[in-house]
Amino acid sequence: MCGAVGGSPIEFWLPPGHVNSSVCGLDTPACDPGGPNNYTDSEFFERLIAFFQPYTIGAVVWDQAERDVHCLPQAAVAAPENETGRYACMERELVRSWRAGFKSQFAFTAIQLPGYLGDCGTFRQCMANLLPMRLAQDAPLLDDPSAAVTATYDQGCPFGVATSTCPFGSVHNVNKAPIGARVATQLRRLM
Repeated sequence: MCGAVGGSPIEFWLPPGHVNSSVCGLDTPACDPGGPNNYTDSEFFERLIAFFQPYTIGAVVWDQAERDVHCLPQAAVAAPENETGRYACMERELVRSWRAGFKSQFAFTAIQLPGYLGDCGTFRQCMANLLPMRLAQDAPLLDDPSAAVTATYDQGCPFGVATSTCPFGSVHNVNKAPIGARVATQLRRLM
């Protein structure tokens, strides 16, 4: 099964009742409220994940975080907004809630955010948010023996601009084969 929507915040993938909760706090201001396509919190979970929850799965490869480094511009917020501070809690909640829904202690590996210098502001603003996001991706998985972050190490598109060799700028890794091999090794270890 593959549930993939580019440029989506983690809130869109959490089950209803898990975004604004006493566990991770309120999503204010909301990351990408409606976004360019009017998507809402929990929408991708309901459309792409919940349908499969009667079944058992063995593993999840989670490649998401760039939108949470910088949410889409909002009229009420002057500076670039990010969800780095809440991300670790939301990722932990995502793993916990999905495992409960699938009734399975599946292996979970998150793909580390590459050297993302996309639409997150100036070079300094992007770099200031990149390391905290990488740490936020890793933190909730440290105590989970069935979960880990898979490092990317890809600095093939370091400047954040789209070119013929880096069509998506730095948000997507260019050298995917070594990352796929690391994911497979990680999953083999976790399973």
